[in-house]
Order: sequence, then C-alpha cells, then structure tokens
Amino acid sequence: MSVEQYAVGLRSLHVRLFNALQPEDVLAVAHRSSAAYLRSSAFLLTPVGTFLAASADLAFWTVSVLLHAAALDGQQMRGAGHTSPPAVNFVQLYQRLVELLVALVRLNDLHGAVAVHRGLHHPILQRVTAQPRVVALLPASTLQNVAHLHGIFRACGAGKATSEDALENYMRGLPDTDVHPLLPPLQHYLGRLTRLSREVPSFLSLRTDEFCPPSRPEENAREIVVVHWRKYMLLDRVVCQLTAQQLEARPRAMNKAFETHFTQQKRRIISDYWQLAGMANSFLSAL
Repeated sequence: MSVEQYAVGLRSLHVRLFNALQPEDVLAVAHRSSAAYLRSSAFLLTPVGTFLAASADLAFWTVSVLLHAAALDGQQMRGAGHTSPPAVNFVQLYQRLVELLVALVRLNDLHGAVAVHRGLHHPILQRVTAQPRVVALLPASTLQNVAHLHGIFRACGAGKATSEDALENYMRGLPDTDVHPLLPPLQHYLGRLTRLSREVPSFLSLRTDEFCPPSRPEENAREIVVVHWRKYMLLDRVVCQLTAQQLEARPRAMNKAFETHFTQQKRRIISDYWQLAGMANSFLSAL
C-alpha cells in the first residue's frame, strides 16, 4: 500500500468518526477534563472518546513501527559484525512516515497529521533521531519537513493561548478546502474550551454605580452578580465552528479494506514504555 493510499484511508476513517460525534459533547468533555474520566471506559466508548482514541492509536502506531524497525536494525548490525549499513530499515520507514505526515497535511486531515507528528516526537523515539549517525542518513528534505511542521503542530492541545498562534494561522489559510474539507485537531479545540472553562469566570460581580451614577446622592451603590456573557459567546463560537466543519466534511462510503488492514496493524502496537525503551536501547547499543 502506497503512502498516498494510506493517507486517503486514514482520512476516510477520521471523517467517519468525526461526523459521528456531537460538537456539544466536546464542550461537555471540556467541563469534565479530569485524567481519571478521560481514561475511563465510559468516556472511551463515546463518539468523542473514539475520535480522540483514533489519534492516540495512530501516534502509538507511529512510535511502535519505527522502534520495531530500529530493533531489527540493531539485530542485523550485531549479526553482521557491524559491517552492514546502519539503520537501513529505520531510516527508510522514518522517511515514509514523514511522507505520510505531509500527505495528511495536504489532505487537510490535521487530526491525523497531529497524531503522526506526536508519534515522531515521542521522547523515546527522539533519543534515536538525535543520534548524529542517524541524522546524517536522513535526507535534508525530510528533516526540513519535520522541522517546519513541528513549528505548526507542537502547541496542539498544550492549552497555552500564546503558543497556538501558528496552528490558528495555518488553519485560517488552508488550501484546497473545497476539495479536502478540514478535519480539525480536536485536542486543539478541547484545549481552548478547557482553558476558557477554567480561567474565565462564569459570573461577575459589579457595582451598580459602574453602569450609571445614582439618581440621588443619598442612594448607596450595591453589588450585583451578572452572567459573563462573553465567556459563553466564545464557548458557543467553538461549538459552531466544529458544527460547520462537520457539515463540510461529509462522510463517504466506508473503506472496509483499509480499516480492516489498519485494525490488524493496531493489534501489533507496543505501547508499554519499558518495551519501547528496550527496543530503542537495542538499536542504540548496536549503532
């Protein structure tokens, strides 16, 4: 299966999952954003949970297949007495995954692109890609693509208003949205909604004399509680934005062949931290 076919298959899967969720449910998740709830089966079985889980699966799949390739390289280098070319499988697969990341960006599947980006920047994987011998084997164009897209996606889900400008600016100027409607990175919107819910009060206390002076000097000013309407306007704007994106990204026929293939791939994912670290160490010790 080519990189382009993989990207098209992932986009088809993500469109189907995106259209299954209700934007109002995203707002509800932002209000219940505790780690325990987000890890619970009750959440993971919801449409929002399923959509986010697809992103997490793709990120772990990226890490897992790359470190499998690295471990295989380590075995081959030790078996050949360090006479074979280093990191052949890892470098080839890393290039293909960067091509997949670029292809997802071109298809405006930012939900999938953010997942692959996160996988490529997993802490254990970065120990491997930081090795000078590995960097020297990677084409300059591959490294440039990774650096450029990292500048756009690194803040996704970080919940920091000042660090999300690059992603916001990129989404405002997306090309080919008439052909490939945007599939948004839901973590970005959840971060915005969570930040609004936590940092902006729902009600404000104001003095009556801030609106107008007392009609008579002997009248005493008093405090009243008012709804912070701007907060709810901003929350509603995010929900409306997601609704509009759903209307544009109409699902097509389910790509059963790809989804079956990718489900089989996911069954082989290794997500245990220590297993991943062991695979990386096996490669690094042979490098």
